[in-house]
Amino acid sequence: TGTTPTGTTTPTPVGGGVSVMLATDTPAAASVITDTADGAQALAPFTKLVFTAGTTAAKVTGIKLVRSGVSTNSDISNVYLYEGNTRLAEMISITSDNVITFSNSAGLFTVPAGSSKTITVKADLANAGSAGKTMRLGVNAAADITVEGATAAGTFPINGNYMTWASITDLGEYTFSSSTYPSAVDPSATAERELWRLSSTAQNQKVQLQYMKFTMIGTASNVDFSNLKLTIGSTVYGPVEMAADKTVTFDLSATPFVYEAGQTKNIALSGKVIGGASRNFYFTLQNASDVVAYDLGYNVYLKPNKLDTYTVIKAAAATNINSGSLTISKASDTPLGSLPLGATNVELARFNFVAAGEAVKVSS
Repeated sequence: TGTTPTGTTTPTPVGGGVSVMLATDTPAAASVITDTADGAQALAPFTKLVFTAGTTAAKVTGIKLVRSGVSTNSDISNVYLYEGNTRLAEMISITSDNVITFSNSAGLFTVPAGSSKTITVKADLANAGSAGKTMRLGVNAAADITVEGATAAGTFPINGNYMTWASITDLGEYTFSSSTYPSAVDPSATAERELWRLSSTAQNQKVQLQYMKFTMIGTASNVDFSNLKLTIGSTVYGPVEMAADKTVTFDLSATPFVYEAGQTKNIALSGKVIGGASRNFYFTLQNASDVVAYDLGYNVYLKPNKLDTYTVIKAAAATNINSGSLTISKASDTPLGSLPLGATNVELARFNFVAAGEAVKVSS
């Protein structure tokens, strides 16, 4: 059995079920920050839950959270589920009866048999909120946890602590925009090239960039790219490889890049395009949580571009990967001089054929 911070005993599940309880280190009651003009705290931790599986693994496919307190649904712009620093899910909806829904038939997460997994509920606050509001997030009933082929157990409701809104006028800002991209590239196993450049600016406070996740869109494949790097000013991160889902992740948390207040820096994504002839691609920042920026003055996370409703940042058009080409030149060791009359099998000339971008078949 497990014990909640209040001493309530939660039974260990049997079979494929899962028990749910409030983590002993769930976030304490605290202030969360909005800016009176625009902008607000991002990824504010509200609740931490512990899921424990029985004798078989438990796949959790749905979670419903309930919002309560002196606040409205419009006081938050998004809610997430995290395991450590890994984002597992983003809310699908928040209804008029204050229910926040997460759902994925393939599984939000899986708890291995006989073990536990800690999930943190984080939220982006809506811009320009009023001071003094309060909010907590929790699970109202066992039926609000959907487990594939099994059920959830626990002592419900399970609620986090109340967070109280505080308003300031100088919250840090982190903004960026697409700048340049190549219109076309030749595939090459050796040449590195810039694939996308953005302009980024920090305002009001020192800002720490801790994480960026790019998503490649287009007909190219993940295996067409290699040795991807992120360059901010003169600082280089990587190389990393593109994942099968066409994402490129740079975790900068060990050595984050720090912007002084008012500082602008170029961000460049570069690497090798090693295949994909006649295909195309462009890179995007798909979600607000794909950019993790931290205000070092107020010690809170920031919403990129200060947006309640995030707009995808992307290159203005796709980059084409050129088709293969064949270059023919006279070889430096081609025969020179006179030919003897009546000779046979005489070499008359020698040429170099060089293929670029892809294999080239010479048919005639």
